Amino acid sequence: ELAAIDALAHGLADHTVDNRGDVGSWVRKQCLHSLAGVFEADSLVLARLATAGGGLAMRLLGLVLRSTTEKIDKLRAAAGRLLELLLGGQRLPDDGAAADPQLSDGGGGEFSWASPEAAYARIAPALAIGDEQLRRALFEGLVVAGAAEPLGKHAVGAVAAYAETLPVPGATAAGGPAAPDAGAGSAAQPAWSASGIVAELARLLLTDKRTSRVINPALIVADQLIDQGALAAASPSSWVSLYRAVRQVAAGLRAPQRLLLCLKLYGSLALASDGLACLAAGSLLAHTAHPSPTIRQAAADHLFAAVCINGAIDAGEDAAGIELLLVETDWAQDGPAARDARARLDSLLQPRLRRAPAAP
Repeated sequence: ELAAIDALAHGLADHTVDNRGDVGSWVRKQCLHSLAGVFEADSLVLARLATAGGGLAMRLLGLVLRSTTEKIDKLRAAAGRLLELLLGGQRLPDDGAAADPQLSDGGGGEFSWASPEAAYARIAPALAIGDEQLRRALFEGLVVAGAAEPLGKHAVGAVAAYAETLPVPGATAAGGPAAPDAGAGSAAQPAWSASGIVAELARLLLTDKRTSRVINPALIVADQLIDQGALAAASPSSWVSLYRAVRQVAAGLRAPQRLLLCLKLYGSLALASDGLACLAAGSLLAHTAHPSPTIRQAAADHLFAAVCINGAIDAGEDAAGIELLLVETDWAQDGPAARDARARLDSLLQPRLRRAPAAP
């Protein structure tokens, strides 16, 4: 029994892609249906898995939670059915860790896991779950779904709505103690604050570049959450950790699509935190000298938006000169004119970046 369920759990993590598309989805679908049959036939399976040790029960729960965020409607529906079987018909391995993730229908009415808007709105509150392994699995699934069109807006919207329910560090409620800050360096659980969500996004960005299917989605979702103002309460230190993760992703990167996403996120980070504005603007400025004309132009465009439109950096009396260089230079060309413009832009911006307050 253990070996069979372990094999099926491995199948839930099969995301193989080839020229036919997501061929791993065929495996995931069959594994979801097979597991549903197993748990429907015997209500003590999960309890036996927990008793056997090895962490299989919690790993399986995490994989099922992540599967409820599937981009394919039929798979998400199968995962939702399996999750309801596990929580409603099985004895949970640890009631404290595997809290009920808001599966009630909220007062009646029809509900379908096949509907992305309804499914993501229902499962996102389970990010409040106490077990880090389960929470990370669910958050990763929502991030991957958040980068897919057209359902991505529902996944990002659900995470944003959840973030709005989180306590703000330093705020007090009815005379109670201030809410803790769960930043990147905190021992607190990362779901308990906006800082924790930022820290978890940074962690996803630092996964193995060669095999990760979550780096691009994490860049996209981080940018969208910042744009929606969902992470405004995050601490300055957590923003710096995210910036450093983006910089590490961008370092020596040859894939233009991922680097363009990094530049876009630099532009958003410049507006997310005063302490980050100079760091992010400096990274954009550096990429105006990139070998790729597409990257140079994108860096200049995001730098223009951050400095000239949104005022992330106080350009002072140099504002007109900086704007002129960014707008009128053909950054797609690498001739003497563009190189001269780059040198003049550097001479105008770098002193202001150095004079700005250091990020924490």
